[in-house]
Amino acid sequence: MRKKQVRLTMFMVLVGILFTFGLSYAQTPPTLLVVVRASDDSLWKMICDETACSSFSSFPGLFRYQPTVTWDETAQEWVLVGTASNNTIWMSTFDKNGNFNNDWAPLPGLTPSPAGASAGTPRGVTRTVNCPTQSLQAEINAANPGDVINVTGTCNENITFLHEKQRITIDGGNVATINGPSSSNSTVMVRGANGIVIQNFTITGGARGIQLWRGASATINHNTIQSTGGQGIVVGSSSHGVIKNNTIQNNPGTGIMVEENSQVRIGFDTTSDSTSSPNTIQNNGQNNGGRGILVWKGSTAWIVGNTIASNGSDGIGVMRLSEATISSNTINANAGSGIYVSHNSGITLGEDNPTNFLGYPNYTTSNNTEYGIRCSMGAYVRGHLGSSNQINGNSGQQTISSNCPQDLTTP
Repeated sequence: MRKKQVRLTMFMVLVGILFTFGLSYAQTPPTLLVVVRASDDSLWKMICDETACSSFSSFPGLFRYQPTVTWDETAQEWVLVGTASNNTIWMSTFDKNGNFNNDWAPLPGLTPSPAGASAGTPRGVTRTVNCPTQSLQAEINAANPGDVINVTGTCNENITFLHEKQRITIDGGNVATINGPSSSNSTVMVRGANGIVIQNFTITGGARGIQLWRGASATINHNTIQSTGGQGIVVGSSSHGVIKNNTIQNNPGTGIMVEENSQVRIGFDTTSDSTSSPNTIQNNGQNNGGRGILVWKGSTAWIVGNTIASNGSDGIGVMRLSEATISSNTINANAGSGIYVSHNSGITLGEDNPTNFLGYPNYTTSNNTEYGIRCSMGAYVRGHLGSSNQINGNSGQQTISSNCPQDLTTP
């Protein structure tokens, strides 16, 4: 199953890279180096010339976000730049034939795009915005990679991070609000930008609270996202996100939606974390059948340590060729099932005696209107169904619906 997912993810990335490559090097191209991230976060590389490509092989390196690869015409080598799990930037090179030089070096203060870094530009500075007399969007437009923007007051604007904006942090200090006046745009849109951090805000209004789009990546930390025009958070179009320590409540749509080949960690940052960073996802979709969390359209989520309660449909939905690992959550009093899996999707439950951070059991799935776990249309459940996975008391329905193909261990 993992190989199939890896190949699918790699194929989609490869198509886009080869298209761009053909435009840039239509005459005498160098050997093409392809580096991609698989669904399990491992990195793989492929070497291509004008007529054929090698098989994928594993690539040493652990990055928080998808590394970038740039051809250096002067040096006649490929330059790979990636963001490590501690937010430091590292660079290494490959020769023209795709041979790895293993010459990792840190790049403090630089954007993950060496061709676009301009010497002499101040980076990593702290900026301040006092709304509403000053514009947060104007400060974002002026910011450089590594900058931190501290915000006070109420910003009545819909803000956007475009793709050229990398590694920018906006911090509301637990006192600032971003209220999107436009009901047709997200209050905060991250479109193609990477390494964005949005933290310590109250976020209201807009068509949805926060949206990551077109290959964006961001950490969404310690915000209250409420009373938007639709979903609380949307991560879509091959984007990546870390969502932790937030309260997402009282939105008319789904609390968190992950779609279109995107990947999200909900409730933690990395598997090396000693504890989770839980979100509270409650009272969303009350009149519109919105779920607490929806993972669909070929997406993957790791959902750890959250409270998911009193939402208008299922606590968690996993649908349409998607997968989720679900551990250490309290899922109760939702209007649908605790967890609903459908359309050839699957979930993995936590264990009684975990060997890693993702293996912890779910505390409880209870008092939901329908099933504890419900399956339909080729869905499956795997993992451990033991004393620590309390999946019961769901309005008299079964613990797990009888049409769930199960690969479960029991005590």
